[in-house]
Amino acid sequence: MILTIGPGGCGFSFLNWTISFLRGDDFYQTLDGISHPVPGDPFRGATAHNSVKDHLTPEQSKSVLSSSHEHSIVYVVPGSQLDYDYIVTLPGRKIIFDTSTHSEKILSRFCMVLEKNNHYLQSINRLGMKYDRATVKKVMIDCCEMFVRYYQTGINNQFYILDYTSMFENLDQHIHRLFDYLELSIDSDRLHKWLEIYTIYKERNNQDFCEKFLDNQPAIKNQQTAILKEILLWKNGSFQDT
Repeated sequence: MILTIGPGGCGFSFLNWTISFLRGDDFYQTLDGISHPVPGDPFRGATAHNSVKDHLTPEQSKSVLSSSHEHSIVYVVPGSQLDYDYIVTLPGRKIIFDTSTHSEKILSRFCMVLEKNNHYLQSINRLGMKYDRATVKKVMIDCCEMFVRYYQTGINNQFYILDYTSMFENLDQHIHRLFDYLELSIDSDRLHKWLEIYTIYKERNNQDFCEKFLDNQPAIKNQQTAILKEILLWKNGSFQDT
Protein backbone atom coordinates (compact mmCIF):
# COMPACT_ATOMS: atom_id res chain seq x y z
CA MET A 1 0.00 0.00 0.00
CA ILE A 2 1.06 3.57 -0.72
CA LEU A 3 -0.12 6.46 1.46
CA THR A 4 0.03 10.00 0.10
CA ILE A 5 -0.33 12.37 3.05
CA GLY A 6 -1.04 16.08 2.77
CA PRO A 7 -3.57 18.90 3.05
CA GLY A 8 -6.45 19.40 0.67
CA GLY A 9 -5.36 21.13 -2.53
CA CYS A 10 -1.76 19.91 -2.43
CA GLY A 11 -2.00 18.11 -5.78
CA PHE A 12 -2.05 14.57 -4.49
CA SER A 13 -5.07 13.67 -6.61
CA PHE A 14 -2.75 14.16 -9.57
CA LEU A 15 0.03 12.30 -7.76
CA ASN A 16 -2.17 9.26 -7.05
CA TRP A 17 -3.19 9.13 -10.71
CA THR A 18 0.47 9.51 -11.72
CA ILE A 19 1.56 6.50 -9.67
CA SER A 20 -1.27 4.32 -10.96
CA PHE A 21 -0.83 5.42 -14.57
CA LEU A 22 2.96 5.14 -14.71
CA ARG A 23 3.13 1.74 -13.06
CA GLY A 24 0.92 0.53 -15.91
CA ASP A 25 -2.50 0.14 -14.31
CA ASP A 26 -5.46 -0.17 -16.67
CA PHE A 27 -7.83 -0.38 -13.69
CA TYR A 28 -7.56 0.73 -10.09
CA GLN A 29 -9.47 -1.10 -7.35
CA THR A 30 -10.68 1.26 -4.64
CA LEU A 31 -11.06 0.27 -1.01
CA ASP A 32 -14.71 -0.59 -1.58
CA GLY A 33 -13.65 -3.35 -3.96
CA ILE A 34 -14.81 -1.61 -7.14
CA SER A 35 -12.45 -1.44 -10.13
CA HIS A 36 -12.27 1.85 -12.03
CA PRO A 37 -10.57 2.52 -15.38
CA VAL A 38 -7.35 4.55 -15.05
CA PRO A 39 -7.81 7.46 -17.48
CA GLY A 40 -5.14 8.51 -19.91
CA ASP A 41 -6.09 12.12 -19.12
CA PRO A 42 -7.03 12.74 -15.47
CA PHE A 43 -8.17 16.33 -15.76
CA ARG A 44 -11.60 17.55 -14.84
CA GLY A 45 -11.29 21.29 -15.10
CA ALA A 46 -8.24 22.49 -13.16
CA THR A 47 -7.81 19.33 -11.10
CA ALA A 48 -7.11 15.63 -11.60
CA HIS A 49 -10.52 14.63 -10.27
CA ASN A 50 -11.43 12.75 -13.43
CA SER A 51 -9.40 9.94 -11.89
CA VAL A 52 -11.16 7.98 -9.12
CA LYS A 53 -9.00 7.68 -6.01
CA ASP A 54 -9.09 6.53 -2.41
CA HIS A 55 -9.31 9.66 -0.26
CA LEU A 56 -9.70 9.29 3.51
CA THR A 57 -9.68 11.22 6.73
CA PRO A 58 -7.70 9.77 9.64
CA GLU A 59 -10.96 8.73 11.32
CA GLN A 60 -11.94 6.71 8.26
CA SER A 61 -8.50 5.17 7.89
CA LYS A 62 -8.75 3.29 11.17
CA SER A 63 -11.49 1.07 9.80
CA VAL A 64 -11.48 1.40 6.02
CA LEU A 65 -7.79 0.67 5.48
CA SER A 66 -8.40 -2.89 6.62
CA SER A 67 -9.71 -3.47 3.09
CA SER A 68 -6.53 -2.15 1.43
CA HIS A 69 -4.43 -4.34 -0.84
CA GLU A 70 -0.87 -4.23 -2.13
CA HIS A 71 -1.83 -1.95 -5.05
CA SER A 72 -3.82 0.56 -2.97
CA ILE A 73 -2.83 4.23 -3.26
CA VAL A 74 -4.59 6.17 -0.51
CA TYR A 75 -4.64 9.95 -0.10
CA VAL A 76 -5.06 10.76 3.60
CA VAL A 77 -5.65 14.31 4.86
CA PRO A 78 -4.49 14.81 8.47
CA GLY A 79 -6.42 17.31 10.56
CA SER A 80 -3.77 17.85 13.23
CA GLN A 81 -0.28 16.88 14.33
CA LEU A 82 -1.81 13.97 16.26
CA ASP A 83 -3.51 12.77 13.09
CA TYR A 84 -0.25 13.04 11.17
CA ASP A 85 1.69 11.18 13.85
CA TYR A 86 -0.89 8.40 13.71
CA ILE A 87 -1.02 8.17 9.91
CA VAL A 88 2.73 7.72 9.54
CA THR A 89 2.54 4.66 11.79
CA LEU A 90 0.25 2.90 9.31
CA PRO A 91 1.81 0.25 7.06
CA GLY A 92 2.96 1.08 3.53
CA ARG A 93 5.23 3.48 1.67
CA LYS A 94 4.52 7.11 2.45
CA ILE A 95 4.77 10.25 0.33
CA ILE A 96 4.29 13.38 2.43
CA PHE A 97 3.56 16.95 1.44
CA ASP A 98 5.81 19.42 3.27
CA THR A 99 3.71 22.38 4.42
CA SER A 100 6.61 24.36 5.88
CA THR A 101 6.90 26.66 2.83
CA HIS A 102 4.56 28.44 0.40
CA SER A 103 1.61 28.59 2.80
CA GLU A 104 -0.09 31.40 0.89
CA LYS A 105 0.21 29.51 -2.40
CA ILE A 106 -1.16 26.30 -0.91
CA LEU A 107 -4.23 27.91 0.66
CA SER A 108 -5.01 30.26 -2.23
CA ARG A 109 -4.64 27.44 -4.78
CA PHE A 110 -7.05 25.34 -2.75
CA CYS A 111 -9.58 28.15 -2.71
CA MET A 112 -9.16 28.90 -6.41
CA VAL A 113 -9.36 25.41 -7.91
CA LEU A 114 -11.59 23.47 -5.50
CA GLU A 115 -15.07 24.86 -5.05
CA LYS A 116 -17.01 21.76 -3.97
CA ASN A 117 -17.16 21.14 -0.21
CA ASN A 118 -14.51 23.81 0.36
CA HIS A 119 -14.79 24.81 4.02
CA TYR A 120 -12.64 27.88 3.51
CA LEU A 121 -14.88 29.25 0.77
CA GLN A 122 -17.93 28.43 2.85
CA SER A 123 -16.47 30.43 5.73
CA ILE A 124 -15.56 33.31 3.42
CA ASN A 125 -19.11 33.36 2.04
CA ARG A 126 -20.57 33.30 5.55
CA LEU A 127 -18.32 36.05 6.88
CA GLY A 128 -18.72 38.00 3.63
CA MET A 129 -22.37 38.53 4.50
CA LYS A 130 -21.31 40.36 7.68
CA TYR A 131 -18.00 41.97 6.67
CA ASP A 132 -16.31 43.22 3.53
CA ARG A 133 -15.58 40.09 1.46
CA ALA A 134 -12.18 41.30 0.20
CA THR A 135 -11.12 41.95 3.80
CA VAL A 136 -12.26 38.48 4.86
CA LYS A 137 -10.09 36.91 2.12
CA LYS A 138 -7.12 39.10 3.08
CA VAL A 139 -7.35 38.04 6.75
CA MET A 140 -7.70 34.41 5.71
CA ILE A 141 -4.45 34.64 3.73
CA ASP A 142 -2.72 36.59 6.51
CA CYS A 143 -3.35 33.73 8.94
CA CYS A 144 -2.89 30.95 6.38
CA GLU A 145 -0.06 29.30 8.31
CA MET A 146 -2.35 28.13 11.08
CA PHE A 147 -4.46 26.34 8.46
CA VAL A 148 -1.63 24.99 6.31
CA ARG A 149 1.35 24.47 8.63
CA TYR A 150 -0.57 22.52 11.22
CA TYR A 151 1.65 19.44 11.14
CA GLN A 152 5.42 19.07 11.04
CA THR A 153 6.93 16.32 8.92
CA GLY A 154 10.32 16.24 10.63
CA ILE A 155 13.27 14.48 9.01
CA ASN A 156 12.70 10.82 8.27
CA ASN A 157 14.49 8.95 5.52
CA GLN A 158 11.70 6.37 5.48
CA PHE A 159 9.36 8.86 3.78
CA TYR A 160 9.46 10.67 0.42
CA ILE A 161 8.86 14.40 0.86
CA LEU A 162 7.34 16.68 -1.77
CA ASP A 163 6.59 20.38 -1.42
CA TYR A 164 4.80 22.99 -3.51
CA THR A 165 7.72 23.39 -5.92
CA SER A 166 8.45 19.70 -6.41
CA MET A 167 4.75 18.90 -6.85
CA PHE A 168 3.59 21.71 -9.12
CA GLU A 169 6.76 22.87 -10.87
CA ASN A 170 9.28 20.04 -11.29
CA LEU A 171 7.73 16.68 -10.44
CA ASP A 172 9.15 15.45 -13.76
CA GLN A 173 12.63 15.85 -12.25
CA HIS A 174 11.64 13.73 -9.23
CA ILE A 175 9.59 11.02 -10.87
CA HIS A 176 12.36 8.42 -11.27
CA ARG A 177 13.60 8.92 -7.70
CA LEU A 178 10.03 8.73 -6.46
CA PHE A 179 9.44 5.41 -8.22
CA ASP A 180 12.76 4.10 -6.94
CA TYR A 181 11.58 4.90 -3.42
CA LEU A 182 8.28 3.10 -4.11
CA GLU A 183 10.24 0.17 -5.58
CA LEU A 184 8.12 0.37 -8.71
CA SER A 185 9.05 0.32 -12.39
CA ILE A 186 7.85 3.07 -14.71
CA ASP A 187 5.97 1.91 -17.80
CA SER A 188 8.23 3.41 -20.45
CA ASP A 189 5.43 3.38 -23.02
CA ARG A 190 3.40 5.72 -20.79
CA LEU A 191 6.18 8.05 -19.63
CA HIS A 192 6.11 10.28 -22.72
CA LYS A 193 2.34 10.71 -22.42
CA TRP A 194 2.69 11.51 -18.72
CA LEU A 195 5.35 14.13 -19.43
CA GLU A 196 2.99 15.81 -21.90
CA ILE A 197 0.19 15.84 -19.32
CA TYR A 198 2.48 17.09 -16.57
CA THR A 199 3.57 19.97 -18.82
CA ILE A 200 -0.09 20.99 -19.06
CA TYR A 201 -0.46 20.56 -15.30
CA LYS A 202 2.55 22.82 -14.68
CA GLU A 203 1.16 25.46 -17.02
CA ARG A 204 -2.19 25.41 -15.23
CA ASN A 205 -0.42 25.90 -11.91
CA ASN A 206 2.07 28.48 -13.17
CA GLN A 207 0.02 31.41 -11.93
CA ASP A 208 -0.17 33.63 -8.89
CA PHE A 209 -3.09 32.00 -7.12
CA CYS A 210 -2.76 34.36 -4.17
CA GLU A 211 -2.99 37.47 -6.34
CA LYS A 212 -6.02 36.07 -8.17
CA PHE A 213 -7.65 35.02 -4.92
CA LEU A 214 -7.26 38.50 -3.43
CA ASP A 215 -8.10 40.13 -6.77
CA ASN A 216 -6.15 43.29 -5.85
CA GLN A 217 -9.07 44.53 -3.74
CA PRO A 218 -8.23 46.86 -0.81
CA ALA A 219 -8.88 45.63 2.72
CA ILE A 220 -10.80 47.58 5.35
CA LYS A 221 -8.42 47.82 8.28
CA ASN A 222 -10.94 48.44 11.03
CA GLN A 223 -12.67 45.13 10.24
CA GLN A 224 -9.61 42.89 10.31
CA THR A 225 -9.45 42.22 14.06
CA ALA A 226 -13.13 41.27 14.26
CA ILE A 227 -12.80 38.99 11.24
CA LEU A 228 -9.72 37.31 12.70
CA LYS A 229 -11.60 36.59 15.93
CA GLU A 230 -14.40 34.96 13.97
CA ILE A 231 -11.96 32.90 11.90
CA LEU A 232 -10.27 31.68 15.08
CA LEU A 233 -13.63 30.65 16.48
CA TRP A 234 -14.51 28.89 13.22
CA LYS A 235 -11.17 27.09 13.10
CA ASN A 236 -11.77 25.43 16.46
CA GLY A 237 -9.45 22.55 15.70
CA SER A 238 -10.96 21.58 12.33
CA PHE A 239 -8.40 22.44 9.69
CA GLN A 240 -8.95 20.66 6.41
CA ASP A 241 -11.55 20.04 3.78
CA THR A 242 -11.58 16.43 2.60
